[in-house]
Amino acid sequence: MTTTTIVSIAAGVAIAALLVVRQLRSQPVNGDMRLPLIIGIIGLIEVTSYLQKVHGRVGGTAIVALIGSFILAAGLGAARAATVHL
Repeated sequence: MTTTTIVSIAAGVAIAALLVVRQLRSQPVNGDMRLPLIIGIIGLIEVTSYLQKVHGRVGGTAIVALIGSFILAAGLGAARAATVHL
């Protein structure tokens, strides 16, 4: 192995260790919901724009699929919230 390979492996291991430590460290939850709300509104606008551009008119199937996706995301979010210990 060359010195470059060893340095690259060491850097990768160090970065992975840093990420694991930061993910496992408890941090206070910020109650500010402005950013998620803004991102959600932008997402809805983009989805609507995409569906109208691609499909011309948003049909029932697309709406049902979108609502199903939201329900699935909410369910997975609730399951994840139940497993997080603060």
